[in-house]
Amino acid sequence: MIMGRAGILLLAVLGLAGCAATIPGNVYDSAGEPRALGVHVQVNFPEEGWKRGHGDDKNILVEFTRRNEASVEMLMLQVNAFDENEARFMLPVANAEPQEARYVMWKRTIDSRPHTKLVFVADTVVPSGRPAAMIELVSLPSGSKDDVYLRMKMLYVYEKGRMVVLTCTAGSVMEKKAGVDVLMENMMTPVCQPYFDSLRFVDITP
Repeated sequence: MIMGRAGILLLAVLGLAGCAATIPGNVYDSAGEPRALGVHVQVNFPEEGWKRGHGDDKNILVEFTRRNEASVEMLMLQVNAFDENEARFMLPVANAEPQEARYVMWKRTIDSRPHTKLVFVADTVVPSGRPAAMIELVSLPSGSKDDVYLRMKMLYVYEKGRMVVLTCTAGSVMEKKAGVDVLMENMMTPVCQPYFDSLRFVDITP
C-alpha cells in the first residue's frame, strides 16, 4: 500500500511543468476547495509573471508556474488521503518505524519509479510543529529524444489522515541538466524555502 501511495504522489509531479523568481506576500487559501479533502491550509504564492492554475490530477489544489527560454519552474500544493499506519513508514509520526527503515522505504519507493532517483531525504518539522519529511529527487535519461530533466524538492507533512505535499521544481531539456541543477540551488533561498515555510494549517475537518 505504501509503495503505491508514494508512487502516485511522485507521478503527479512528474507529469507537470513550470515557475521562477521570489515570493511576494499573496496567500492561497484552501477553504472551500473540495480537492483539499477537508484540510484548511494557506501558503504564500508568487504574483507578477507567474501563472496560477489547477493540475490535471485530482489531488493538486493549485500550481504556480513560470517559463523562460531555457527552463521551467514550478510550485505545487497537493493533498492526499493517507492513514496513520501508512504514514509511520515515511514520516516521524507517533509510533513511526525507525529512521533508517523509513529512509530505505523512501529510496525503494522513489527509485522504483521509471527514470527517477532519490537524491536526499531527511526528517523535519514544519513551523506549526507537525512531523514532516523533505526529499529531493531527479529524473534520469529515458533514451527518448524528448527527455526532460527535472529536479524536485518536496515537503511531505502528515496531519490527521491527510498528506500535504509542497513541491518546488526546476526543469529543462536533458542537455541542460547542469543548468537546472544550478537553477534549483539558486531557487532554494528566495523561492523554495520561503514557500515551504509559508505553510499554515488553519484547521481540519474530520
